[in-house]
Amino acid sequence: QAVWVALAMRQRSLLLMEHIFAEIPAQPEVTSKLPPAPGHTTSAGTHYHLSGPEDGELVVLIHGIGVFGSQSWAPLAAELAGGGFRVLTFDFLGRGWSARGDGPADFTADGHLKQLQQLLQDLTLGKTAHHVVAHSMGGIVGVLHTVDPSTEVLSLTLLAPAGALRKPPDAVTAFILRRCCC
Repeated sequence: QAVWVALAMRQRSLLLMEHIFAEIPAQPEVTSKLPPAPGHTTSAGTHYHLSGPEDGELVVLIHGIGVFGSQSWAPLAAELAGGGFRVLTFDFLGRGWSARGDGPADFTADGHLKQLQQLLQDLTLGKTAHHVVAHSMGGIVGVLHTVDPSTEVLSLTLLAPAGALRKPPDAVTAFILRRCCC
């Protein structure tokens, strides 16, 4: 049942994003008003900012659907970095300073998950144990990333997550029990 729910969510996400992005014309006047990007951009077009001490525990902040993406995390990222954490913020494709994306598949939960995993690999952080904090739409990506057996997530914090599940996937339940209760 959990697999069916996940597949249904992914299909609904793809259809919704196809509809939304088909209706949005390019708006270069908006992106031209952005201040210079703080951070870096990968060859795949993902804008990111890595701050805090290199030996600090890694915290990955995943933004919601807002236009300015990672900038919404700036105050929290500064506090965490000042507290000794290594902090990674990034913009999903089509948001903030990241590239626009190649098509609807880039704007699905799977597309966002792939983008996050590729970024972690590009930064050689793919095998680093880390905390995840995710907001709104980013919560879907945060959950999918957390339950991926190839990642080592120490904790998952969801802030006003979008896409609530009626029954969490077994992997989410196991993660909660393993990290929180037993």
